[in-house]
Amino acid sequence: MLKAMHAASLKKLESWFSDCSSAVIAFSGGVDSSLSAYLARKFIGRPNTVAVIGKSASLKTRDLEQGIDFAERYGIRRTASTVKLC
Repeated sequence: MLKAMHAASLKKLESWFSDCSSAVIAFSGGVDSSLSAYLARKFIGRPNTVAVIGKSASLKTRDLEQGIDFAERYGIRRTASTVKLC
């Protein structure tokens, strides 16, 4: 039953992404943004997906490194943008 629910959920996500020609993911390296970036990469392809990491004082270096490692491991294009917090 769990496998059927999992498969049905993936089908719904695939259907949702099929309406997207491209995706820009606000990427922190956390579970939510990692899953979003992974699924975008899976369903609409590497050339059409980019994960953007906002480097700031609020993002731990370890989290940044883990996010970069995740993106590299799963072939997700990524970029980093420096954000100044006021």
